[in-house]
Amino acid sequence: MMEELIKQIKGDRVEKRYFNEVFFNQLFSTISVPLLRTNLQLKQITLKKINKESFNNSDLKIIGEHLALIHRKCQTLSSVWPPGILDRYNAQKKYSELINSYKEKVSKPKIGFTHGDYRLRNIMKNKKKIYISDWEFGGLNFIYWDLAIFCADFLHNQFHLNYGGLSLIYFIEGYMSKNYLSDDELNFSLTLGGVDVVFNHISPRVGEKIPEPNTLFKNITKKEIDFLLGTSLVNLK
Repeated sequence: MMEELIKQIKGDRVEKRYFNEVFFNQLFSTISVPLLRTNLQLKQITLKKINKESFNNSDLKIIGEHLALIHRKCQTLSSVWPPGILDRYNAQKKYSELINSYKEKVSKPKIGFTHGDYRLRNIMKNKKKIYISDWEFGGLNFIYWDLAIFCADFLHNQFHLNYGGLSLIYFIEGYMSKNYLSDDELNFSLTLGGVDVVFNHISPRVGEKIPEPNTLFKNITKKEIDFLLGTSLVNLK
């Protein structure tokens, strides 16, 4: 069996990064062992070069379906939340209380395999198929994190007039067609994602690279915060 592991490489140091990834196995050192442990039939991991194309709403639906199938691989209900995962937001009481008000409505969170950085810039499309790249943050987590990241990043770009013609509801419909979530679970994901983007503006993590494009993370306004935190499933429908 062969498995394709997609890694997106771009920027000013593309050639050097590509050389390091391929010849020194910097990418594979953290992910190849877990892959081999979970799939004993896996014999080969390949690196592929892809010419990226633009997305449409049909693609968003497929991207949602892909994420749902990833989550379903080892999804289970839990009686507790992963420890520490939401501690970052305790720094500001109003945001912590907002997240907890939605979190309390999810009595049995779903835990599963997650991508960890699921957003459009880490997804590529060519004429044949859609590829999901950048799996270095993959692991077991509550599945709402992937939804939070994707939805908030999408809405953040949309606020800044990117992703013209695309609608987030197609992504959610695609996801729900393969892995049903309650309205409370979806609204928790949307709220968590919105708060995370706000924190990336006002309290960036120490040592973390600047989110891309970095032009999105300057001079956040009340209007932008209200947009990010005011989006719910009802607004999208």
